[in-house]
Amino acid sequence: MSEVQPKLIFVDWYKTLSTSLFWINHSDALLSPQELNGICSFLFNESGLVELWMTGFITSEKVAAEIAAVLHIDARRVLQELEYSCKAMELSDTRVPSIIYELREQGIKVVLATDNMDTFERWTVPALELNLMFDGIISSPSRGALKSEIQGDYSPFFSHYLEQNGIKPTEAVLVDDSPIEEVVRSTGLGFRRVNHPNHLASILSGLLKTAEV
Repeated sequence: MSEVQPKLIFVDWYKTLSTSLFWINHSDALLSPQELNGICSFLFNESGLVELWMTGFITSEKVAAEIAAVLHIDARRVLQELEYSCKAMELSDTRVPSIIYELREQGIKVVLATDNMDTFERWTVPALELNLMFDGIISSPSRGALKSEIQGDYSPFFSHYLEQNGIKPTEAVLVDDSPIEEVVRSTGLGFRRVNHPNHLASILSGLLKTAEV
């Protein structure tokens, strides 16, 4: 089957469906702007915790405790602000849900596939009711692997879902902003590169039109 007529579409989250960030500042924040900036700078540039967090080896509580110890901030406040920001995340393009609905109406599975943290399925998914929008949700903490991790032609991230649903890699496509096209294609999956979240609607619509042929 041509990759332009998929049975399954995997859709990335960050910089594809959403550009929302952790620890966003807001008027009644428990942390100051300086503290929020310090948290993000330490975590993403210095801590070495990110990949462990993304693959499920440590929890948000552990991360908050590490941040608190280094930056001398109350761990409870760090965790509360993290939870708030994750529940307040938004889709970048309001057109996308209806396109996903049309794809699913055509019998095409649409699955949210994200390299993320335990925060995503704990807080973001229920807050935004993403489980109702998609046929399934796969996250790196639940799989214990990132999308870019490949073992031969086997993907610890993608292959399990494909096998469970009886879908060949060549019958699926990943829509993603990350520069992982070559790695993903080595497993047989198709790939559509999102250069900006505003492009997602047109990419999904293109797959919808193809499916109607």
